[in-house]
Amino acid sequence: MHSLLYDPAPSVAATVSFTALVAVVVAMISTAVGSVAEEGRAARRRKTAAVLLAWLAITGALASSGVLGHFDQMPPPIMVLVAITVTLTTTFALSKLGGRVATGLPLAALIGFQAFRLPLEMILHQLSVDRVLPVQMTYYGMNYDILTGITAIPMAMWAAYGRVPRIIVRLWNIFGLTLLLVIVAIAIASAPLPFRVFMNDPANTIIATLPFVWLPTVLVQAAWVGHLLVFRRLRAEKRQATLD
Repeated sequence: MHSLLYDPAPSVAATVSFTALVAVVVAMISTAVGSVAEEGRAARRRKTAAVLLAWLAITGALASSGVLGHFDQMPPPIMVLVAITVTLTTTFALSKLGGRVATGLPLAALIGFQAFRLPLEMILHQLSVDRVLPVQMTYYGMNYDILTGITAIPMAMWAAYGRVPRIIVRLWNIFGLTLLLVIVAIAIASAPLPFRVFMNDPANTIIATLPFVWLPTVLVQAAWVGHLLVFRRLRAEKRQATLD
């Protein structure tokens, strides 16, 4: 089993900031799902929050137990967990409920949600400074996902106060999704797996520890679902325009 004991450890500031960001994202998701409920919005919001908190508890418990740190086991437990998570989140994004979120929320909200990636990238940079995250996973290395977070803000404002050409929204969404997939690939290639590509220290093992297990199982998934919902929104608008 690859060692998950860090010397030095992640800074308190980075750990607290990361946990706070996860809490904010979970709150935003709960609010979004509750707001599109046909009735009983408060109950739907509480139910969504309960499901997400249960997921945080389950993944957090797995990380705390150390079971996710067996990178030399095939298949690696952390990769199995991520695969399960992707299946669940994609199913939600393509579901009827996901469709209601895509069409029920303002386009500005769907775009602006991705702004959470700006503080996330700043936290990842701090973790690299703390020497617990490989530099290629930051904007000083090969991770340019911060651009999605930065551009989400003016794009959301444009959508809120003007008519954004839908081709621009589509291109921005493709751009953000591409950056997301690139950093995911870099993260996998930086982990101590048999097919590891980036051999510099530290290896990407922090994702198997608490609270940073929520990077691949919550925050990355939130960004992934967000992009899928924007695509669904654009498709729904195009379909409606055809009918009109």
